[in-house]
Amino acid sequence: EVANDALRAAQAGWEAERQEVEALSQQMADAYEAQALELEAAQARIAELDAALQQAVTAAATHQAALDQVRTALVDLQQRASTAEARASELRTELDRAHLVAAEQRNAAGQAREEAATLRGRLAAFEGMATSPTPAKTNPGKPRGKGTG
Repeated sequence: EVANDALRAAQAGWEAERQEVEALSQQMADAYEAQALELEAAQARIAELDAALQQAVTAAATHQAALDQVRTALVDLQQRASTAEARASELRTELDRAHLVAAEQRNAAGQAREEAATLRGRLAAFEGMATSPTPAKTNPGKPRGKGTG
């Protein structure tokens, strides 16, 4: 009976160890499943972040292309503005010259009017002298008629 008691005690110990091993095995299985779920969730999150990163890279490339276009347009506009400023300066210079020429022509026209008025006055005086009867001059040395003398 002692042997049976020892056997039963040994069996009870083994049973306790077996239950403990089963409990540990179950805990490990549960931990493994939890870890597998966490890994799956982490991989899904990594996939989401990777997709977001790809979208961000694509958006950045699109923005960079747009920025490059804006820079090119800006350079073109600056060149056009510079050309327009140069042309405006040339036109201002030409306008200044035109104003000087116009002033000179106004002065010349004024002088021409003055000369024309002077010449009209002289012409009128000459015409007046030509149309008015000339007074008879008395010249004792020269007779004025035909045949006298």
